Amino acid sequence: VQDAKALAALLQAAKAMPETGAALAEATRAVMLKQVKEMTNATELSVLEAATRKGPAIDDPEDVALREGLRRRLFKSILDANAIFDARPNRGFVRFVEKCLAKDRQPQEETPIAPSGEVEPIVRDPV
Repeated sequence: VQDAKALAALLQAAKAMPETGAALAEATRAVMLKQVKEMTNATELSVLEAATRKGPAIDDPEDVALREGLRRRLFKSILDANAIFDARPNRGFVRFVEKCLAKDRQPQEETPIAPSGEVEPIVRDPV
């Protein structure tokens, strides 16, 4: 069996077998660990990690070690993946940023102050 999901299902089935389950589970874990080292797709790794958390006896120490290996590989594959935001931003956003920068870089307008410090009275028109 080469499919990772099928191996996860086989591991769950092996844990349910009382007699020959231990040997089958050990062989399945070994094959899964070998395949995990070659996998780079984060989606497949996360699906496989979730599949190993299901089924009977999820607290088995060998399964805990398998899940830890999966999580390490998943973390490394996410770090190694190309960023999806490395493309240029759209033109509208760039123009908006340029406009804001140009506005901020303009000299501030000075507020006129009366030379004597007096404030001119506000004359209101009669209604």
